[in-house]
Amino acid sequence: MGSDIRDAKSLEIKNVNGVPDCNEVVPSAQAMYANAINKGNKLTDIHIATARLNAAVEYAQASKAHLQADLQDPEFPEEYKAKLDEEGKHADQVIDFVKKHISKTKEVEDKINVIEAGQEIPHELQVKLREMSIEASKDDEEAWDSKGEAGKLHYQAYMAVAAAARKEADKAAASNAKKEEAARKAAEEAAAKEAARRAAEEAAAAAAKKAAEAAAAQKAAEEAARAAAGKKAAEEAAAKKAAEEAAAVAKAAEEAAKKAAEEKAKKEEEEAAATKAAEEAAAAEKAAAEAAAKAAKEAAEKVKKALQDVCDPAAKVIKPTKPGIVPINITVTNQCHGVSGPNGWMVMANYFRVNKADLGRYGSKNGEGVLTHNLYKNGVLCRSGTITGNPSSSALDMPNCQAVPFKCQYNDDPPRKQRYCHEVPWSDHCGDCDQESVIYRLAQPNHVGFHAPGDIIEVFGTDEGPCVPGFRSNACP
Repeated sequence: MGSDIRDAKSLEIKNVNGVPDCNEVVPSAQAMYANAINKGNKLTDIHIATARLNAAVEYAQASKAHLQADLQDPEFPEEYKAKLDEEGKHADQVIDFVKKHISKTKEVEDKINVIEAGQEIPHELQVKLREMSIEASKDDEEAWDSKGEAGKLHYQAYMAVAAAARKEADKAAASNAKKEEAARKAAEEAAAKEAARRAAEEAAAAAAKKAAEAAAAQKAAEEAARAAAGKKAAEEAAAKKAAEEAAAVAKAAEEAAKKAAEEKAKKEEEEAAATKAAEEAAAAEKAAAEAAAKAAKEAAEKVKKALQDVCDPAAKVIKPTKPGIVPINITVTNQCHGVSGPNGWMVMANYFRVNKADLGRYGSKNGEGVLTHNLYKNGVLCRSGTITGNPSSSALDMPNCQAVPFKCQYNDDPPRKQRYCHEVPWSDHCGDCDQESVIYRLAQPNHVGFHAPGDIIEVFGTDEGPCVPGFRSNACP
């Protein structure tokens, strides 16, 4: 035959089903292998789509449960209930759509499963699967957004209530300050009236003394008149005049004593009224202080309610045990962490940043759990415990600081999405990177802390308090 196969221009390469025709070179084994791989890939796509749809149901149901709980809460503000009801209907729609898409995806999966190994998946079925994958992605994102919206409505509503409560608390505090000032003035007036009363008593005593002296003088004059009865007329007239003068003095003294007694009675009456006013002012001051404290407590409770999805309900303030240690307050500047670049990644609520300059005496503490902190949101304790950071590498890490809106990169992996892409009820912008900052996280296995820009952390060295350093879940007693 002697011909070279490389010169056979008539030979054709194509994919066929069944046994290849004579004189045709057909890569049938390769085609079957490619079809098998394609089928495996498509089943993987179905698995991912199904996982996302199942996650979407969970998100939407969680949203619905959250919304219903808020609707049934008698403390939930009425002006937000219409929004809750609207979002609840949206969650129901999402659940209905997802269930339909789960059913359709199952149909596609069943059709692919019955295709024999090595056989090509029909084009229309591949298109259908692509449509189902797109729908699964949309459903997952919409359900995730619904869950986030439920959390935001909860947060916004209770923060609005908290703001109103704080306004009342401030009003009560201002009223209390006015009442304290009134009580102070009443006390001053009472003291002044008491001084006047004492002065009146002293004046009355002086008038009584003068009256007694006048009476003694009158008596002496009468005795002198009797003794001088036999004396000359001039002496008699002088004695009479002295007696008249003594009588006038006695009368004046009597009138002064009477007036002093009247003034004393008046002063005593005024003193009693002032004392009563002071007591009433003190009672009002106490009531106002109690009202202000109650209003402030109610405001704090509303903030706690707003933050219940992101804060630790069992959190307790941790204090230094080393004498003379005063914690420092630091403002959180960023709530994201990631690596920049084409293959970069970013996570939310797992890490946070603070400006290195704000660390003060703790700017050189590096390692696991070397600092202890109390996290405050809107002035309310959110969580406490030890934190991990390395200020020594802050400058090298600054290129990875994220100053952009957060975008989840794990939509195809629901477990990682729930772990690293937390929906937050406040802004999802990562925060600032305008100063050299240090990245921190909780020093425990699940280090989701929800530290947000603007939060305050109260910090001191772990070696200065009751906790122990290291990577552990029970670092603090």
